[in-house]
Amino acid sequence: MKKYKSVLVIDDFKPTAWTIMRQFQIDGYNAEMCTSPESAIKMVLESDKKYDLIILDLILNGINGPELSRKFKGKSDIIFITGALDGTSVVKEASDEGWPVVLKDFHPKSLVKSITDDKVADFAKKQVNKERAFDR
Repeated sequence: MKKYKSVLVIDDFKPTAWTIMRQFQIDGYNAEMCTSPESAIKMVLESDKKYDLIILDLILNGINGPELSRKFKGKSDIIFITGALDGTSVVKEASDEGWPVVLKDFHPKSLVKSITDDKVADFAKKQVNKERAFDR
């Protein structure tokens, strides 16, 4: 049984948001996307829709992911995605919030499977370890 049924993907790079959203839809989730913090706020806080899970880009135009996630506190679980390196202050801030941070070099199907299997924290760790090994 799926832990999450409805997913919102927030990423200011439309092809990334669409690809992730589409993979969730293919796998049977009710998934939507938005590409700006303003539209995310409207969708999460100003509409009657409930999202079980938010996939949130760590660095957005105008606001960073952790700042935006604080506005959504208690509304949904959050997984951050990023192309930023592990050592950046925003990555640390997101980790301090207690949510997984997944590097964007994942295949969308792998992300969906990790969420379906309730193993996203393990998936995030593998992604970070893979990036660190590549840097050596």
